[in-house]
Amino acid sequence: MRGRTRLAVVSGLLALLAAGTVLGLSAGAATLSPSVPVTVQRIAAFQIGDPEVTRFGALEFVGGLQLSSRHRAIGGLSGLVMTEADGSAFLAITDDGLAFQARILRDAAGRPVDLAEGRAAPLRDRRGKPFRGKLEADTEALDVRDGAVVISVEGRPRILAGRLEPDGFPGPLTEMRLPPATAALKGGKGLETVVIGRPGGPFAGAVVTIGEDAPRNAKSRDNPGWLIGGPAPGAFRVANDGTYSITDAKFGPGDDLFILERAYSWRDGVRCRIRRIRAADLKPGARIDGPVLMEANLSHQIDNMEALALWTDGEGRTRLSLLSDDNRSFLQRTVYLEFTLTGP
Repeated sequence: MRGRTRLAVVSGLLALLAAGTVLGLSAGAATLSPSVPVTVQRIAAFQIGDPEVTRFGALEFVGGLQLSSRHRAIGGLSGLVMTEADGSAFLAITDDGLAFQARILRDAAGRPVDLAEGRAAPLRDRRGKPFRGKLEADTEALDVRDGAVVISVEGRPRILAGRLEPDGFPGPLTEMRLPPATAALKGGKGLETVVIGRPGGPFAGAVVTIGEDAPRNAKSRDNPGWLIGGPAPGAFRVANDGTYSITDAKFGPGDDLFILERAYSWRDGVRCRIRRIRAADLKPGARIDGPVLMEANLSHQIDNMEALALWTDGEGRTRLSLLSDDNRSFLQRTVYLEFTLTGP
């Protein structure tokens, strides 16, 4: 996402209210990429000023971290996946063509308390060269499954596909063929999500992508989406009244689609919410909608929430991890948040 002065001001006010304990630098050893020192500030309560509240809609707050670093990989974070089944490591991408990975250190209760072994590397084109310029490197979302990786690009709508290399970073990426209708997406409001269908599930062999906002000359404010490949390719729409913009999505329990959204207004400030779309509703020609699982505002520890990951913890519970894009503004924050899904 491009920076917005209004959003930066409101998020800056939120940062002044943030509470936590500084845990210090966590710099890990580099392998094929430079190490990234990260200062971590723990977020113990999601509700500002009321640590006793832990339930938020259908989600239970686990814990969070505020991240900062002089390295440019910690900033503009827009996509997230867990690379270890137990949630001990993640891979993220920035909106200017960088990949960042780190390990999450946890306490005895499984709450995130620190980061270690932070590393960064540029995303590379099919020739192995780093992407250059905002138009080519405006990478917004990623998903990984069985070593395959897909990444969406916003400025000029594209989906890049490749495989993870032994160092855990994406290897050379090639462009997928997209439906011609994606060309109608607005500049800076392009493909904000990309998700790989689960093998054996209803979307096996498919990639799902959704635009941040309605395309040019659209008759409604609904978000356009596409099922690319798989058993039933085609276009669909996500119901939207124009209040929220979609920033990420991932498949979860039952192959339902969990959608992260962000909103901003002078009256209400920055907000975010998560919707759950039933797998049976996601099909070509459909206008899909689903219940809001959680909605948060300036009274909560949020910023410009852009990235979402879903995974299963050691107790079999579904966890949702959220990550914010600070637009590389000193008035905004990079926050990592974890919740458990309280229902099936």
